[in-house]
Amino acid sequence: TVEDGKYELKVLADDSKSNSPDTTLVGTRISSPFVIDNTPPVFVLLNTHVKGKDVQVNIELDDKLTVIGNLSFTIDSNENYRSALPVDMIYDMTSENFSFTIKDLGPGVHIIAFKAQDDVGNTVYKTAQVSIAEDK
Repeated sequence: TVEDGKYELKVLADDSKSNSPDTTLVGTRISSPFVIDNTPPVFVLLNTHVKGKDVQVNIELDDKLTVIGNLSFTIDSNENYRSALPVDMIYDMTSENFSFTIKDLGPGVHIIAFKAQDDVGNTVYKTAQVSIAEDK
């Protein structure tokens, strides 16, 4: 296993085992840089604010090496995750901000589960608990 980071490979080839010293050929080549990333993004910020039946969500995600690829959420362990877009409407940076509203939740306690992935599929989960008051 290789640590996360940016790497280049150097390949050295020679044919000395099948040739005389006078006819031996040697060649080297260095690859283009590539990234090894096994670490998921980090939730730098996760805030929820209840307004009536709605929940305002603010999230900041950060990944050291790879572009953020997706943020989705589900409410009360529903199997159907809903996607959220970054504030700038495009996944193109290693740090992304999200601000969205979840509307019309019923009264009671709700668990919102968030799933964040970088562009190579490293995934992290985080939850938030919110309480919606009974209608008066």
